[in-house]
Amino acid sequence: LATSLPDPTRVASAYLSISTRLPVAFEGVSVEAAASASRLVHELMAMREPGADATPLLLLQARAAAGDRAAQALVERFECDIPRAVSREQRGQPPPLETPKTLIGITPLLAFTRATCDRQSEVVERANTLERLAQEEPRFHEARYFLGRFYLGQKKLVSAEREFLASANGFPQMTAAWAMLGSTRMMIEDYDAASADLARALSLEPDQRSVLLTQAKALNFLGRYEEAAVPAAKLIEMGVWFLADANYWLAFSELQLGRLQDADIHVREAKRMNSNDGGTARLSGLVAFRLDQLDRARTEFELAVSRNDLDCEARIQLGAVHGRQEHYEGSVAAFVQARQCYARTLESIDRRRAEIETSSLTDTRKQTALGRLAQQVDHSRRSEAVASLGAAEGEAQRGAFDAALAHLADAEARSDLSSRVAELRARIALMRARRVRS
Repeated sequence: LATSLPDPTRVASAYLSISTRLPVAFEGVSVEAAASASRLVHELMAMREPGADATPLLLLQARAAAGDRAAQALVERFECDIPRAVSREQRGQPPPLETPKTLIGITPLLAFTRATCDRQSEVVERANTLERLAQEEPRFHEARYFLGRFYLGQKKLVSAEREFLASANGFPQMTAAWAMLGSTRMMIEDYDAASADLARALSLEPDQRSVLLTQAKALNFLGRYEEAAVPAAKLIEMGVWFLADANYWLAFSELQLGRLQDADIHVREAKRMNSNDGGTARLSGLVAFRLDQLDRARTEFELAVSRNDLDCEARIQLGAVHGRQEHYEGSVAAFVQARQCYARTLESIDRRRAEIETSSLTDTRKQTALGRLAQQVDHSRRSEAVASLGAAEGEAQRGAFDAALAHLADAEARSDLSSRVAELRARIALMRARRVRS
């Protein structure tokens, strides 16, 4: 290649600099980190522009056609990378460089290039090629990475985790391997391991936006709200990308920490950028309710349930807002719907439990997942009881005492609500007595 390229050392250095963050493609590399390296690669791309001196590329093409395997690999990789940024039609460029694939034996590098770039081949065929490459050359850690992506697309999370872990351990400088391993473990709900993987990715690439966002989620799921606020705040400071999500998760953290004014600032910003999102509406309603802004809270919870019929929390909060505003008919209806929603959630948890028990997860993973499901079951059952108690309160306030007592019967099974059930039952008896005397 030395006679074909203007400065082969600089170009090779550029590709290597990028590949330590992610093999082949630029995704997974922040704009800031990739800028200096990608500028050199784009010098090659600029040779494709109309009127540019394309002699070095034409020489490279000629060498590839003559049997230079390194030149052929670079040409095919180059042709693969260009469409990721912008189509040829948009650039008005000439047809792509053609490399006669039949003139040269398929080397491992060429097989890898075609397996990761050729979108016309069958997905399974490309995955089989990557598996063969990884078996024949164990040091080909990038093949393991793309195998992980294949399994992730097939929703085979355990297999994807295995491949990403092998890739990350084999090529520890690859940010994308750690990032995808963390994302996969998030899907498996192994939040501790996911957070550790994401931290490893951020140690290599501190400004990787998608990793910062996923880390904010992982830390929130772990209840480490103060730590979770850090990556979300950094995303907002960096600007441009993921701002709605970053403001959402920062508002979530601030709400859990009781910093309501800060939470309100960020949830309003998230709403400004994503006004019709149900999850953001629910969070905005929770903040508004804590700030005693009841009209705003009601509007937000109504939007949340209109976007997601299974948003049980929004339904139960909507019932509470109606009750505070003495709209008892609306309160009862919302609480009844919340109870039905939680009943469906429990059915979904039962199905999830069966999936976990028959999955290929390790016994330790299964026990962890089942333990987490048990917590979800307890939360859903308690929320069912709270919804019944709320419906009972609404019925009692509008004088429907028999209906109120029927709802109370559904709530009294929870020992942690027994004092509230007893207090409402006593009030109902008192209100009934007053009605008789009147």
